[in-house]
Amino acid sequence: MQSFSASPIIGPPGSGFNGGRLWVFPELDSTNSWALTHLEDLQPGDLVRAIHQTSGRGRLDRTWIAPPGRSLTFSILLDPTQFPVAPPLLGQVAALGIVQGLAAWNLPARVKWPNDVLISNRKIAGLLLEFGSRPDRLVLGIGLNVNLTHADLPPAQLRRPATSLQLETGQTFELEAVLQTLVRGLESAARQCASPADLRSAWSEKDALRDQLLQIETSGEIVSGRYLGINPEGQLLLETGEGIQQNFWSGDVERVRHISSDA
Repeated sequence: MQSFSASPIIGPPGSGFNGGRLWVFPELDSTNSWALTHLEDLQPGDLVRAIHQTSGRGRLDRTWIAPPGRSLTFSILLDPTQFPVAPPLLGQVAALGIVQGLAAWNLPARVKWPNDVLISNRKIAGLLLEFGSRPDRLVLGIGLNVNLTHADLPPAQLRRPATSLQLETGQTFELEAVLQTLVRGLESAARQCASPADLRSAWSEKDALRDQLLQIETSGEIVSGRYLGINPEGQLLLETGEGIQQNFWSGDVERVRHISSDA
C-alpha cells in the first residue's frame, strides 16, 4: 500500500494533461504505484505529482534519485485506445514531448531508445510505462532533473552520466512552471505523432543513437551491431557484423567504438 503524508490537492479539469486534473501529494512512495492502485479514482489525463517521491522506480526496478524540491516526479493516466499508435509506443511519444518541452529553454535534448531523454549524452529525464488492470488504462511515469547540482548526482551512485536543467543553464527553476511547460510539450507530441510513421520520423530527427555502433544487453546476452533505428512496432534494429538484422523489444544500450568479430 502506498503511503502519503496528507490528502492531495486536486486541480480542476484542464490542470493536468489533455483536459485531465492535477493531483499534488506532499509525499508518495511512487506516483506510478499510487496511480496503478487507484485507477478507479482517476480519469484519463489526470496527472499525479509528488513533491517528494521516496521510492521512485525506473526501468527494470532501478531507483530514481529525486531530491525533494529539486526534481519533478509525476505520472499521467492514459487511455491507450484514444491514441493512434500502439500502447507500448506511448513512452516514445512522451520522450519526444519532453524534448519539445525542454526546447523552451533552447536545450538540444535528444531521445535514446527505449524512452530516455539526454542532453550532451547525459540523462536528464526518464520514463516508465506500466499497464494497469484494464486494457483502457496505463500509467506513464516521468522523472525530470530540474534543480539538481553535481553533488546530487555523484558518479559513483549512477549507472550513466546525468545532468539537470540547472546544470545545463545555470538557472534555478520554479517546478510548477517547468511542469506546465512539459505538459504542453507532451500534448504537442501527442498531436504530432498521429501515426506510427509520424512517430518514427519524429524519433529519427531527435535520435541520440543515430548512425552509432551499439551493444545491447538483453536477457543475459550482449549483441553488437550498427544501429538502424526503430521499426513501426518501436523495436530497436541492429545489423551485426555478419550482416544479420536483429530486432529488440527491450535492453540496455551502450555505444561502442567497434564491433567485435564474434558479435
